[in-house]
Amino acid sequence: TRSQRTHPTAEGDLLLVGGYGHAGGRAASPKHHLDELLGWAKQHYPGAEVTHTWSAQDYQATNLMPFFGKLPRGHGRILFGTGYNKWGMSNGVAVALSITSDILGGQSDWATTIHHRVTSPQGALQAIRLNAGTAKRMIEDRAKVRSNPEITDETHPAEGTGVVGLYKGEPAAVSTVDGKVCMVSASCAHLGGLLSWNDAEKSWDCPLHGSRFTPEGNYLEGPATHHLKTSVGKKKD
Repeated sequence: TRSQRTHPTAEGDLLLVGGYGHAGGRAASPKHHLDELLGWAKQHYPGAEVTHTWSAQDYQATNLMPFFGKLPRGHGRILFGTGYNKWGMSNGVAVALSITSDILGGQSDWATTIHHRVTSPQGALQAIRLNAGTAKRMIEDRAKVRSNPEITDETHPAEGTGVVGLYKGEPAAVSTVDGKVCMVSASCAHLGGLLSWNDAEKSWDCPLHGSRFTPEGNYLEGPATHHLKTSVGKKKD
């Protein structure tokens, strides 16, 4: 699936093309998805020049409705919006209108209706399936990593790549970016999911809930709240 829109600038129109989505941390090669998207754009828009590329995570609620308003346990001081389900250009604006009304002391009828969220039996079952699938993935990945080549102090992946294996019995992730070799824990700082290498954005991504980290293990985004452990060792040039 591809989506397109133009954006006017002083230098001329920009074309935004999106698509080839995949679950964070689960694609064998995110770069392959990017290459497919760029290839499609160049085929349909000959002469177009690539100026920027990026990826974004798009959260989806089990009932497909956006979730916004006052953050639970936020004491009414934190307001948020999420779960746009690929409709951020419209849902993001709607959420902004509702939050503005909340701050100013009003509320829209349509927002009040959405806030009365009732989880249907189907939605509850979907949530159970998602959690079960996450637990299954964690168990499978932990078993699979033991069959990977062992990580040693001499492990030097090729430029722009990363590998995962056991280092002294613990899951370790080693990558090489701009000539710098780094080793960090391969266990996600959120719930311990086994990280995978993102060859498009040169990051470590978690297939369980989408947390992302730099090659050095610094937190980028997702439900994790701190950096990866580096106690397994750190590689030097």
